[in-house]
Amino acid sequence: MNQNNLLTIKFKNEYGGELAIYDKLNKFKKSNTLFVFGSGQSINNLNENQLKEIEKYDSIGINGFLRHKFKPTFLSFEWITCPKNQEEISGNQETFRILLEQEKEFDSTCIILRPSPVVYPHNFNEIDQELRILTKSFRHIYWNLFDNIVGDKINDFSRYLNWYHKIGLTKRKDFFINKDSSLSWSLGFAYKLGYEKIVLCGIDLYGFHFYDNPNKLTLDQFHNANNKLHLTNDPDYVGITVIDIIDFWKKRFGSNLFIGSEFSLLHNKLPPFKY
Repeated sequence: MNQNNLLTIKFKNEYGGELAIYDKLNKFKKSNTLFVFGSGQSINNLNENQLKEIEKYDSIGINGFLRHKFKPTFLSFEWITCPKNQEEISGNQETFRILLEQEKEFDSTCIILRPSPVVYPHNFNEIDQELRILTKSFRHIYWNLFDNIVGDKINDFSRYLNWYHKIGLTKRKDFFINKDSSLSWSLGFAYKLGYEKIVLCGIDLYGFHFYDNPNKLTLDQFHNANNKLHLTNDPDYVGITVIDIIDFWKKRFGSNLFIGSEFSLLHNKLPPFKY
């Protein structure tokens, strides 16, 4: 077990909550359809009727989606356990504040903490206080073990994953297939829990977050999408982009992987979901 997972287990034992494993998370599952919510500006294009329709199914909010009024079945976010600069410290503080402000609203939500890789913490006292309050304030806290699959090319990723499958690692109840992004982890989560239909909302891969720009997206903005690529879809930033990951998962989910909005760079890859 690597140092990242040892740290996660230590935090779980110290602060409370449980490890994120199949048996525990599957208890929250109530349908065979999962909506995956990112934080792209196209979230603002979802109308009230669409949100009511989505309420009939399961959903998982990623990272900044916790700012939205819609409360998903699952909430998964990266918790910078050992922030190394002021930006990461401020990010933790903002997440912590927003969650506590909506304690009642998230009472029935399954919250999955995904700790980042280890670096030396320069402000551990602050982290300690935040985690103690967080785990005492919410009933359903689960810690995800660090499970990023190695490889800088999609062929390497697939090769390692096939090997993990052969040696039984992917059958572990605490193993969720992941590669370098929250969306990738969410698709691995959907695969592990056996969802038959997955709909991606707010996975624009460009532009602003819905909470930074409250306006609806327009076609003009969409046509200029490449002006502001999301880092996980920028080949200069990551070796394996989100587009690569989507191509990988299409082979697993087939025609049951959809986009929830036309305003996504995945519009040529995935069919639109019909509300």
